[in-house]
Amino acid sequence: MASPPFPLPRYETFKACEDFFTETIERWSVLVVDEAHHLKNESGGLHRSLARLTCNYRLLLTGTPLQNNLHELWAVLHFLLPDYFTSADAFDEAVDVANHRVDAERLESARQLLGHFMLRRTKEVVGLPRKYETLVPCPLAPLQASWYKRLLSSDTATASVLTVSQLKTLIMQLRKICNHPRTLLGSAKDTAAAAAAGAAAAAAVSSSSSSKTPMGGGGKRGERLRQELAALTGEELMQASGKLLVLDRLLERLFKLESRALIFSTFTQVTAAADGHLRVGTDCHLLAASDGPRIAPLHADARRAR
Repeated sequence: MASPPFPLPRYETFKACEDFFTETIERWSVLVVDEAHHLKNESGGLHRSLARLTCNYRLLLTGTPLQNNLHELWAVLHFLLPDYFTSADAFDEAVDVANHRVDAERLESARQLLGHFMLRRTKEVVGLPRKYETLVPCPLAPLQASWYKRLLSSDTATASVLTVSQLKTLIMQLRKICNHPRTLLGSAKDTAAAAAAGAAAAAAVSSSSSSKTPMGGGGKRGERLRQELAALTGEELMQASGKLLVLDRLLERLFKLESRALIFSTFTQVTAAADGHLRVGTDCHLLAASDGPRIAPLHADARRAR
């Protein structure tokens, strides 16, 4: 059975057609493995499956350094030359994690050994431009400050007896407010549950606590507060977040210089709040960690007036 000269299967494809790659094709000229740090466990399924391939040369590509222990280095070298690197004992004895001991001589030998197998591409060799990192403080907008104080003051008297889980939830709600108060509402699919989670963050541990939850609980007051956040649109939506206001001004300056920007956020709702309301144009892509490969570009018709 003829095979393409340069098959480029994903790991999933290889696993599904493992017999074809390992048995139907008797020998491959070159095996190139990307994301080779997945091979650092010699007992892993991927390591064992790829090791079945008969090939003249093996080349591993990775941008992730081996950092846990020298055993991972041995596992990778064992994959490259299984007949030579047959035992991991020397590598394991070089670093004794349990007793916090390191054999400096063996460690240096491992470093020199790796130099014979590794071609390292550094930033200096590639010639990448210098990276500049600037931290821009973003003050809280008035609405953010109001919600921040409300969340903290709701249970100040009982904060000392909050459980670890409740404290983590409280901190997460504060993080949401620092991005945009509207994130307290949660996703559109589960607004009520997310609002209840926000209320539970500062719920009194003591049943005698008379303070009210920051979202107003499940009564009319809570519903009114949620409706106020949900009703934020346009300029009010931007004015409710110090981060969006600063971002708006930064992007305006960048685009005047014909620069392009890529914005990452771990909060999908923050990107949703900004989408269509930034003052600047078309080369801005708002990404959320949970969106996967989906990218939502800001089109020119989404620009808003000053």
